[in-house]
Amino acid sequence: MQNAGEDTGTTVKSGGVYELGRIVYGGGSGYFGTSSASDLTVDAGGRATVYAGTLTGATVSGEGATLTLMTPQTETKDSDFTLSLTGNVSVTDHARLVAQRGADMSGADLTLGSQGTLILKGDTGCPEEGCSWTVKSLTLDNGEVAFYDTAAVSDGGYQSLTTESLSGNGNFYMHTNVAAGQGDRLVVTGTAEGSHRVYVADTGVSPAAGTDLTLVTTGGGDATFGLGNDGGVVDIGTYEYTLKKDTDNTAGNSWRLTENVAPDTPDTPDTPDTPDTPDTPDTPDTPDTPDTPDTPDTPDTPDTPDTPEGSKRITPSTAAVLSMAAVTPLVWDAELDSVRTRLDSLKGKGDGSGAWSTVYSKRSDLSTEAGAGAEQTLTGLTVGMDARSERESSMTTRGVFFSYSHSDVGFDRGGKGNVDSYGAGAYAGWEHRNGAYVDGVVKVNRFAHTVRGRMSGGGAADGDYSLTGAGGHAEAGWRWRPGDGNWHVTPYAGFTGFATDSQVYGLSNGMRAEVDTTRLLRGEAGVKADWRMRVKGVEPELWVKAAVREEYADANRVKVNDDGDFVNEVSGMSGVYQAGIRASLTENVSGHVMVSYGEGAGVESPWNAQAGFSWRF
Repeated sequence: MQNAGEDTGTTVKSGGVYELGRIVYGGGSGYFGTSSASDLTVDAGGRATVYAGTLTGATVSGEGATLTLMTPQTETKDSDFTLSLTGNVSVTDHARLVAQRGADMSGADLTLGSQGTLILKGDTGCPEEGCSWTVKSLTLDNGEVAFYDTAAVSDGGYQSLTTESLSGNGNFYMHTNVAAGQGDRLVVTGTAEGSHRVYVADTGVSPAAGTDLTLVTTGGGDATFGLGNDGGVVDIGTYEYTLKKDTDNTAGNSWRLTENVAPDTPDTPDTPDTPDTPDTPDTPDTPDTPDTPDTPDTPDTPDTPDTPEGSKRITPSTAAVLSMAAVTPLVWDAELDSVRTRLDSLKGKGDGSGAWSTVYSKRSDLSTEAGAGAEQTLTGLTVGMDARSERESSMTTRGVFFSYSHSDVGFDRGGKGNVDSYGAGAYAGWEHRNGAYVDGVVKVNRFAHTVRGRMSGGGAADGDYSLTGAGGHAEAGWRWRPGDGNWHVTPYAGFTGFATDSQVYGLSNGMRAEVDTTRLLRGEAGVKADWRMRVKGVEPELWVKAAVREEYADANRVKVNDDGDFVNEVSGMSGVYQAGIRASLTENVSGHVMVSYGEGAGVESPWNAQAGFSWRF
């Protein structure tokens, strides 16, 4: 139905279309600014559009029911052109009222109920400062106001909605750019009542430290506004933000996005010591008068605890960046273990050459002081070749190897990642006939990291980067054989060092990450014991190992945006416990299996398993 004149009480049924202020004819369209209608009803599935003129009073109800206020047309037939919505307007039960640039709603008393939605379109040519909207009054009964109709902010800028009064309870969906000090805004010039939620989109871009952004201002009343996002927080770059009432605003009420700071619990002051009871004076000799005992000192008043400064909570995107940086040395170390196992297997063997391969899988649960947490599952393969040479009183070993591993990383705060590692290296060993030995390994790796993080609201925070790392391991010990038995005890000590280059990369949510040089500097001391048995012509060798490790690297820095400088510290002491068996399967082929457990220095490895074969030729 088209109306270029006047009508009242029209009902638009499901599938029906109503237009006010426009006539379509063979040569085009005509617009009439003096057109008017009143008491329009749009039922579920119906559509009504105001192109020009004035609509007074409307009821829009039901799924799919839509009332649209179009952008004013310049080619109207009337010089006194208007496009306005006035009177009592009700939008309920999943219906929509869509307002485009230039539509006048200042005379409308608007009610939004049962998920009825007002959509303020900002993508139709708003001025640089954004579109400004006004309604006379706004009543919400589980209704919604969306300051945008797209997921991203358009060139139209941010928008404001002003109303004389607000009541009920409902939801407001806003775009913000805290870093630029811009965002959508709700202004209530008079009294605001009820309980309302504000939803804000996550972003990986950080503002300057301490930057806040006002989203809601009222002239008074007991209205409350809270952040509707999960957990009452939103990701604003490096840290979480929340919506708080501005207690400094004496002229009215306002709510602003501000850093989510959790106060630290102050230490309980020490209880003062009870003063000593004075000694009972001695019975005086006659005729001396006894001295009066001293008055005990008054106990010191305990110091008043300092006011807690509080701590900022990092976003899941930040946690993903930190976790990914922290797993790199764990990958390198897991691959190193396969080479160390190979060197151990050659102790006490004769000369000759051989080839070997080992597959391994390791689980590591990681947590750092910076707030990162992740679960890493690594699978890998190492292949190598070596040769042993016999000298007068010693044996030497020389070998090369290549490795590949893939790690799946699950971030504790949501999202996942993976690391593909490609490595190559060499190893050497010297073993005296009295059991003393020295081993060394050097290894170079290329790591390809993939980050698939998630923001608090579920949005993606994806990124990719690569690192090159190199390091080595040195170990010395004494393989001691008590008596004539078939077992040995080997105390040993070693040191492992590793470092990567640095890398800067960006994530899809706008976050910028700088991974500084990552190091592993670890001392280790332990004892191994092996026992050779004879079972049906086979001589399996069992071994166990227990070691204490001390990690010294405590300055693995990661920078996030311009406001986050973190240290992925996993320094401290840990323990490793290992058991395995190796046996000759044929004259020239042998195999082994090994399992181990480790815990400490921010990392728990519930299991680390290896299985491998070697060929002697």
